[in-house]
Amino acid sequence: MNTNPTATVYVTTNCTACTATKRQLDKLDADIEYIAADSDEVIAKLKDLGFRQLPVVITESGSSQLSV
Repeated sequence: MNTNPTATVYVTTNCTACTATKRQLDKLDADIEYIAADSDEVIAKLKDLGFRQLPVVITESGSSQLSV
């Protein structure tokens, strides 16, 4: 059994797109890891990866996507 999440999703609580993305991913019944993007460390990491908007979805294959 694979214990690694199939995707990691960076979200905040006041983000409409984050809520919609989470709702859709929860329907898949996949192993999703949600990370709150509310600390300076997490925000800096996402900016270093080139992201400027949330949510950020990083899949198991390592591909990064911005879902809006």
